[in-house]
Amino acid sequence: MKKSILLCMLLVCGMYGWCAQRITFTVEGPEETYNQIRIVNETATAEFRCRITRLNADGEPGEVYGVYTLKAAGDTDTKTSKVRNGEQFVLDMPKDFPTEVVYGIEYVDLPLFDMIVIHLSDANEFDPLH
Repeated sequence: MKKSILLCMLLVCGMYGWCAQRITFTVEGPEETYNQIRIVNETATAEFRCRITRLNADGEPGEVYGVYTLKAAGDTDTKTSKVRNGEQFVLDMPKDFPTEVVYGIEYVDLPLFDMIVIHLSDANEFDPLH
């Protein structure tokens, strides 16, 4: 199983609709396409929803890929739909999310499908050495 990890700090906290924090990312894994995007809640916040939207070629938001509902720390939510390498997405956090978040992206190659896993963590609890 191939995995590659990319840890990034959230740099943009813009306002877009219902979100207070916005994470923009480009799919840069080793596969041409992926079948799923999974979000893992590694924050101290429970019971929140976030949304992933594809960006159009002009960088403007397009179709909503999925709305994710996450419970306590360690909970995951997965949406299935084809994603191409090089596509850009925005992950919008809720307006009332209590902390700034950091994220990591993992590309997982499984026998029957390939998955993008987004790990969300509280910025004040993130330790890049561990």
